[in-house]
Amino acid sequence: MKQGFLTFLAEQISTNHQDLRQICIVLPGKRTSLFLKRELKKRLPSNTWLPKFTTLSQLFEQLSPFQKLGNLDQMAFAYQAYQSRFVEPESFSQFLSWGSTMLADFNEIDHHLLDHHSVFEDLRKIKYLENWSFNSNELSEMQDQFLNFWKELPHIFEVWKTNMVNTGQLNGGGIARYLAETNPKLPFQHIYVAGMNALTPAELQVIKSWQGADLASVYFNADPFYVMDADIEAGLFVRKAQQKLDIQLPPANLGISGMQVHYVSCSSQVAETKWTMAQLAKLHPEQLEKTALILPDESMLPMIINSIPDQIAAANISMGLPLKNTPIYGLVKLYFKCTCNGQKRVHFKDVLDLIRHPYVQTSTNHNLLQDLEDEIIKKNLIFLNLKTPGKYGWSQELTDWWNPIAKANQSKSIQDIDLGLRRLIEQGLPAINSECFSDKLQRESSEKVTLLLDRVHRYHDAYGMLNSFQEFEKVFLSLLHKEKLDIIGEPLEGLQILGLLESRALDFERVFLFSCNEGVLPKKNYTESYLPADVRAHYGLPSYLDKEAIYASYFYSTVQRCEEVHMMYTDGEKSMDRYGEMSRYLKQFEFHFPQTDDAPIQIHRHALQFATGSHASEIQPIQMAPWMLKRIKEQMKNGFSPSAIDKWITCNRGFFYRYILGLGEQDDVEEQIEFSTFGTVVHDSLEELFIKYIGKHIREADITEMKIRAPQVIKAMLEKHYPGDLMNSGPNLLSRKVIETYVDSILDMEKDRKQGIILSLEEKLTLQLESEYPMLLIGKADRIDEVNDLIEVIDYKTGKVAKKDVTVKSIEELGEMEKSKARQLMIYALMAEQKYDRIKAIVPGIISMRNKKDGFLEFKLAKQAYYELNRNELTDWLIDLQKGILSTKQIQHNPDSKHCDYCVSLTTENE
Repeated sequence: MKQGFLTFLAEQISTNHQDLRQICIVLPGKRTSLFLKRELKKRLPSNTWLPKFTTLSQLFEQLSPFQKLGNLDQMAFAYQAYQSRFVEPESFSQFLSWGSTMLADFNEIDHHLLDHHSVFEDLRKIKYLENWSFNSNELSEMQDQFLNFWKELPHIFEVWKTNMVNTGQLNGGGIARYLAETNPKLPFQHIYVAGMNALTPAELQVIKSWQGADLASVYFNADPFYVMDADIEAGLFVRKAQQKLDIQLPPANLGISGMQVHYVSCSSQVAETKWTMAQLAKLHPEQLEKTALILPDESMLPMIINSIPDQIAAANISMGLPLKNTPIYGLVKLYFKCTCNGQKRVHFKDVLDLIRHPYVQTSTNHNLLQDLEDEIIKKNLIFLNLKTPGKYGWSQELTDWWNPIAKANQSKSIQDIDLGLRRLIEQGLPAINSECFSDKLQRESSEKVTLLLDRVHRYHDAYGMLNSFQEFEKVFLSLLHKEKLDIIGEPLEGLQILGLLESRALDFERVFLFSCNEGVLPKKNYTESYLPADVRAHYGLPSYLDKEAIYASYFYSTVQRCEEVHMMYTDGEKSMDRYGEMSRYLKQFEFHFPQTDDAPIQIHRHALQFATGSHASEIQPIQMAPWMLKRIKEQMKNGFSPSAIDKWITCNRGFFYRYILGLGEQDDVEEQIEFSTFGTVVHDSLEELFIKYIGKHIREADITEMKIRAPQVIKAMLEKHYPGDLMNSGPNLLSRKVIETYVDSILDMEKDRKQGIILSLEEKLTLQLESEYPMLLIGKADRIDEVNDLIEVIDYKTGKVAKKDVTVKSIEELGEMEKSKARQLMIYALMAEQKYDRIKAIVPGIISMRNKKDGFLEFKLAKQAYYELNRNELTDWLIDLQKGILSTKQIQHNPDSKHCDYCVSLTTENE
């Protein structure tokens, strides 16, 4: 393996110093110091003191009289400074949305040792010109107020900084500036600054003063190949540092000795992961010790962890997992959606999303929450609040779970919102003794959220800034968005998994570099600043090009000493992933190292290919098994409906899912009236209107009375499905009016129909077929009338039905998919005839509410009325259908079915 940067550094330190007690080594991070300690121990006697290890930020804080202040605390001081300069300042909640950009500018001004008066005066003039127009009137009052903010910025900066200094605290840029201006004494004999990628002017000036006193050595982990070439952006900050400091570089490696580089084109990040794990499985433990996985995209970490092959015994994760990439972040967002929505009630969708979250589903309250979901769906609860449990008689346990959330939603007080979130998290904690990664992740992320809540409370106690739930939510989510989980492993053993930032100054023999796409490498950088590009350029402030140069240095320093590098990226032509363009750094690499047979760097291209069909796969038939046949026979014996027969004819496979497996479409809450509910409400309303006329003749006065009652009856039926006032506005109000119109049209049709006696409404009918296997047909007729010597079996339809739908040319046509309505009427007639055998003239038909002009649509077969047909032929047809079902060997999907989406979706998921 080539000599690594830390090995080179350890040799320099051990050669230059016999006693390391008064030596300080400044490195990019704690992980780097562990590797350097290992290298130093190889070269030093066992009883030798090790030097002090620190980071530049920590050292600066140690050398200054100020404590470094976090961003959130800086925000409080900034808001106080802003308040002091304006009579009517914005609220803290509004300030949070733009204050962070102002703080970033403040920090850069200090780090670059700039005169803030000059910077903000130039900014004010630019803003004035942007609002000024030649030959126009004077600026408006609103424009003056807007410009006044830019005029006040220098004063806000001064008050902000003075207030922090008075409390013995400063921001990072302020501390760096203080040291650059005061040049404090260094409490070490010598200091090594090593492995940095970029130094600000303030940092450079401090280190320059140390070098002037012969107290500091500076080592950059950069290869002379790109440092010496001004066209390669990776060496930009090294070249800048060389103008002020004496910089030492390790020996050249890049382009001198052999390196095997593999460009791997993948269809997605999942494919990148699977391919990498397949390669890792081929490596010996000794090889894994010298291997690293580098993740520029932090969100890939959970996928990587869960994909590590079992034979890899040791793996160390040297990067934090952002909480925003863990399920706990989604849970907190859902909770705030329920409690901080600005209303005093919670929408059912938000409640269902919350209780369906995996952390809630794995809690001890799982069965209880399933009851809550069933309650919401069964009773169609659109909105829930603190009174809901009492109104619907919830159990005490369920009430206790819901009330903290409902109380937080109603009161909007910070205390209640905090308490509700803590209760929700505590109830979802997994067993402490569980070693499952997902459980450990849940425990650690939950504990981190609880600590952040404590931190927000301390923040409020210190500054008194959080006076509304909006401010509490914004501050807490901003903390949560930036927080990371430290995933602990053995730092010096096994496979190393690192972020791009954590890989600085570390070298590995074999590297797998993920997500080598534009937008990730380099990451898209949009500088958050109030200072326009020309002002930033004039004062030497970093631009987006400078930030991309830092990413370039990360890339080159990661691969410059490797023997084998795998650079994976998603191909835009084949990928549906977020990214699809190869990183420019890969193209640069290819340009700077042209391929020849004896080139020191050999670049190999690989394209992962996955077999994909050009069309949707055919749905394979299901073989009829004995248990399926037994289930069908049981259902036939207990009761087979016309709907079941219709489903078999429409699609065998749909019948299999619905009647053999017992699967149905998922129940859900209806915010807007569905077509099926629409029909139910119409039928229920008609039943309620006609019920007191059973056994009677309906007179015109009765119809008038029903028309008057109809709106109230419809309203009552709707309230069974939609509690509250949901039917009084929007699309639901239109649906309600349509229902009223339909019912009114049925009542109008009663005037034109032959007056008879209503025998029954919604009557259950049965028919026992005499066949080899018992088959009981069951159904429910909407209405049966006796008109003179006829029995009319009436089926109401809210959709449009025409005469052709209830007419068949031959008995064989009853088996066609399109003749479901005629088939249903025929079966109802057979069942009604068995009950009303005293009168032979049965007349089945449909009343279509969207075909009022055709009135009662009578069933006809070969132009004959039902009572003129041979009943035995009809029952024989049903028996033959039964035999066909029971003799089927394969259950097939019918591709011509128009209502088989559910069947197809289940097939796609299961096969």
